[in-house]
This record gives sequence, structure tokens and C-alpha cells, in this order.
Amino acid sequence: MLRPRQERLLKLLRDHGSMAPAELWAALGISKQGALDLLRPLLKAGLVEKIGTRKSGRYTLRQTS
Repeated sequence: MLRPRQERLLKLLRDHGSMAPAELWAALGISKQGALDLLRPLLKAGLVEKIGTRKSGRYTLRQTS
């Protein structure tokens, strides 16, 4: 069961393709830690993936085959 903010985060990624961490927390109006708390379970569940390096990484929806 996704929380409303997690659903909003997934919609943002669907609409934008990929987003940098700072773009995510600005768009959601939450702190960096708040965004990470939303992202961790989505990453673990395989719904979202991080691409790129630690400094230039972006989050995107995981492609399903």
C-alpha cells in the first residue's frame, strides 16, 4: 500500500522521466530526509531505480520487461 506522497512521487517520475534528488524534494515540498524516507521502500520494491553516480544520480521508474 503506497502512501499518498509516494503515489505523487511516482506520478512526478512518470511525468518527467527522471528527476534529480533536489528536484524531487522541491516538487514534493518536503525535506531531503523526507524524500529519502519515501524513496527507500520504492527502491527496495523495485518500482524506482537510481541511475548515475552518487553526485549526478537521478531517480526514474524502473523499466519492466
